[in-house]
Amino acid sequence: MASGKPLFYWDTVCLIAWITDEKRPDPAEMAGLAEVVDMVDRGKATIITSVLWRAEVLTGSMTQAQRRRLEQAFDPRSLIEVGINSRVMALAGEIRDFQRNSKKKDVMKNVRVPDAIHLASAIYYEATEFHTFDGAVASGQKGKLLTLDGNVAGHRLKICTPKAEQLRLEFPPADSAPEAGE
Repeated sequence: MASGKPLFYWDTVCLIAWITDEKRPDPAEMAGLAEVVDMVDRGKATIITSVLWRAEVLTGSMTQAQRRRLEQAFDPRSLIEVGINSRVMALAGEIRDFQRNSKKKDVMKNVRVPDAIHLASAIYYEATEFHTFDGAVASGQKGKLLTLDGNVAGHRLKICTPKAEQLRLEFPPADSAPEAGE
C-alpha cells in the first residue's frame, strides 16, 4: 500500500469517536482526528482500518445521522477497510504471545484478540501510525495499547493518540457578529 503519503491506521475506538463526535477529556484528540480527516480530504493521507470494526461497532445505538456518516466514511479515497487473512491472524497470535512473555515493565501484557488483530493489520499493511485512544488519559500518562509504541512484538509501529498541533478557534460567521457599539 505504499503511495508516498502517510497511511494512518484507525483503531475502532477512533472510528467510533469520529462518527459519534465524541466529547473527549482532551479536546486536542478530536481535533487530531479532524486534522487527519482534513489531510485525507486534501489527498495528503489515507486512513485504513480492519474489517473487524463491523463486529465492534454497534450501529443500533447510533442516530440516523451517525449511521449515514459511517456509511459515507468508507470511500476508497479516504477510509479503506482492510481484510483479515491467515498472515494477519498469525501475526496477531505472535503479538499476544510475545507480549504475554515480555519481561518489560509498564507494558501491556494481556493483549486482547481484537486489539492484536488491529495491531497485526497495521503492521501487515505497513501503516505509518496506529491511532488509538486505548490507554489515553487526560494526565498524559499512557497505558494499554499506547505502552506498545515503537515496538510491537519486535515490529516497528508508532502508536499514538492523534492530537492537533494547535487547537482551532471557532468563530461565529461574520454576518452574525454584533454591530460595533451594541
